[in-house]
Amino acid sequence: MKKVYPHAVFIDYGYHAREIGTTVKIGPSCAVNTFSPYPKEFIAVWDTGAMSSAITKAIASKLSLRQLGWKTVEGVTGNAVCNTYLIALSLPNGILIPELEVADCEGDIGCDVLIGMDVIGMGDFVICNKDGRTTFSFRTPSMESIDFTGEYIPQHARKTT
Repeated sequence: MKKVYPHAVFIDYGYHAREIGTTVKIGPSCAVNTFSPYPKEFIAVWDTGAMSSAITKAIASKLSLRQLGWKTVEGVTGNAVCNTYLIALSLPNGILIPELEVADCEGDIGCDVLIGMDVIGMGDFVICNKDGRTTFSFRTPSMESIDFTGEYIPQHARKTT
């Protein structure tokens, strides 16, 4: 029987994807209150090269988010001082992160929300590309270590300690 995880996402893109994208919902931070998302889904890209999550300046402005502070963000094009905001983020399948500090980004980043390792590191993240079809799965909290090496190395070839 297949295990079902209530706090998991699975997406089959149906083709060989060049980036991992999903939709998300954003709302005000809701550590104490009920989550009340803005009435629109936003395009998110999952980026293992980003230490922390970000939104565009346009999204921060459109949603009238209140600035929390600022921080220096290191990117591939250099360093930038960015405003920070405290949001609630709802991932596909309703996985809710009630308080997440995000920075804003200048310019066109190709999406509305960049999901960084601050979120990805909360769980297990897997990308597969079998038969030219990309599938992506994420679950939180982390449930176990996933080690592919034992699946393909014959028993006689494995090192024992």
